[in-house]
Amino acid sequence: MKKYTFLLSTVFLCCVYVLTSVSSYGQTTFLSYKTKGKSTYGVDIVFADESGNSSVQPTVYFNYSNVFFVLKPSSSSPKDFFREDDVNEIFSKIIIDQGGNKVNQSASPKILLNGDNKIGKVIIAFSKSGFENYNTFSFNVNGFFSEKIKIEEQYFQSFVPQNTIYDKSIAKVEAKNFLGAYADFMKIIDAANEMAEIKTFSFYESILSVQIPQIINLFIQSELEKFNVANEAFQKGKTLETLKNCEAIVELVSKNIENFNTYISMEGVNVSESKNQISSFLKTLTEKNTENITAFEQEKMLFFKQGDYKNYKFSLFIDLLSKMVLYKNSLSFIDKVGFIDFNLLKYFPESKKELIGDWEEQFRIYVDLINKNIELSGLIFRKEVMENLDGLSSTQKQPYFEIFSAFNSLDTDTDSFKDYLHTALKKTSDETIIENIEYWLLSFRLTDEGINSAFLTQLNEGINLIHKEQYDKADNIFSLLMRIANEYAPVWYYSGLIKHSLGESYSAERFFVKALEIYPEYIAPHIFILKIFEINENYSQLLEHSNTAIGTMNAWVFRYKRATAFYKLKKYNEAIAEINTECLKLNSWDLKQYFLLGDAYLALNDFNNAKKAYEKTLDINPFSSDSKSFDDRMKVLNERIKEPKKNVAADVIKEKVVVDPIVEKAEEIK
Repeated sequence: MKKYTFLLSTVFLCCVYVLTSVSSYGQTTFLSYKTKGKSTYGVDIVFADESGNSSVQPTVYFNYSNVFFVLKPSSSSPKDFFREDDVNEIFSKIIIDQGGNKVNQSASPKILLNGDNKIGKVIIAFSKSGFENYNTFSFNVNGFFSEKIKIEEQYFQSFVPQNTIYDKSIAKVEAKNFLGAYADFMKIIDAANEMAEIKTFSFYESILSVQIPQIINLFIQSELEKFNVANEAFQKGKTLETLKNCEAIVELVSKNIENFNTYISMEGVNVSESKNQISSFLKTLTEKNTENITAFEQEKMLFFKQGDYKNYKFSLFIDLLSKMVLYKNSLSFIDKVGFIDFNLLKYFPESKKELIGDWEEQFRIYVDLINKNIELSGLIFRKEVMENLDGLSSTQKQPYFEIFSAFNSLDTDTDSFKDYLHTALKKTSDETIIENIEYWLLSFRLTDEGINSAFLTQLNEGINLIHKEQYDKADNIFSLLMRIANEYAPVWYYSGLIKHSLGESYSAERFFVKALEIYPEYIAPHIFILKIFEINENYSQLLEHSNTAIGTMNAWVFRYKRATAFYKLKKYNEAIAEINTECLKLNSWDLKQYFLLGDAYLALNDFNNAKKAYEKTLDINPFSSDSKSFDDRMKVLNERIKEPKKNVAADVIKEKVVVDPIVEKAEEIK
């Protein structure tokens, strides 16, 4: 409080100084108009009303079209009256000189007689239209010049409204409404740019050089005190709420302080000190806020720096974060990492259900922290977390490390971004992840290829219509797009989807093939074709197209489809070899492959390895909701064990089955 009292006193004293140090120019001046012998005749010229009264009411003056002055004999003149010749031949010729601007009288002088019936006073008038009342001026006649005088500011029509604003501004300063006071002062400055006379007011220069700099200083001190209080609360508890309070103050201050930009950008005004104050203040707040975020992150992010996938919460949070970072349901131009929207949780309802107890609030804190990382550094996770995830790569169920590495690279190294996503595509067994990664890679392609925004809008509109199953409308859009951009693979793929949905399967197949000719690594057409073959139980073609797809990308999803084809074609040994030597090498944590592996072993009556494969599903995920699949298979297995062994099957097992990779892989995972 003492600090503010001192500063307010300073403002008040500055105001007093300015108001008492008004220009020495008065409203009365002396003019010598003739010499006779050794005598000099002079006249006092006084600002007056139309009747010659030197006490002029401003409201009366405002209604005049002329400005009036009364001439009186000077006390140093030989006579205390004027001759009529003086009036007609000299006083009628007096002009106003305003730095070269000459103003003639607008009417003949008016004579006022004294008690002796002699000319005691003379009133002269000048038109306001040619007279700049806010500038100093002198009177001139026959080569004689008076000293300069100036009309006082209360006689300017703009003075009262501007002075009212000024008084309100001072009151707002005293009430600590610094932004309000500043806004009012700026109104006066803006008005002065439209009306030059305002710049001559006694308080105008004070506003520019004293008042506004003091307001900026007071505002900074006030906001710094608020931040320090909030910062002290944060240091005591280091909670998300106290951190957000600090951030809110910094955000609001950063926004509000922009109000001063107009002032510190003014030319012809010394604003360097105010500019330095603002810059230093913002730097201090930003640094303190960053320190707070770092301290909070250091404490809270230990969970990710030290956790592992054996901890279910750790595994769940990492999985959710990777899906939210990747989430993309349309194509777009890409330039940098975006913030994670916590509301995206609604798209992962099964995972959201698992945020039990206070886990959801904890997860929200981590999302907020990661968004702060993105804001400050463009990174999802910092070095220590990434090092931990890298060390856990052999136990990650999906390519989380590769996904986060990709987005950590997006702002600085787009080649690494694409490379990491391609690696993630090869390793993942999650089709949602595959779909979202491909959205990112396709978006990158259209960004690189310079696809125009109108085309992109149409493309996304068509995709959205497909999602809504409005295939006829979507078909109209893609029929047009195929003509505009027939070398962009997604146009052919989505056209194929539409044709398939409309029952035009042969056309659909041709469109998928065309999409793959343009972009051989396009996974979506491959997956769709493989699904069609599988649904139609065309397992020979499923195997053939799996081989084709693997030729473009050695991805787990293609390897798994190949193993499925082998199994369905009763090539059980090949299916087992495909899983043990190829699928597990890319992703050893997917449950589907172990069920398929167990089924293949069971088909060959290798009950021991079938059991190990089935049991592996619960070793990997004891929390799996798919325990029924495990139970059903174990029942079949136990029933088969009770059956008489078939010698032929046993001989086949001895000769062909590859058994040790699954055992070896199980031990490695443990």
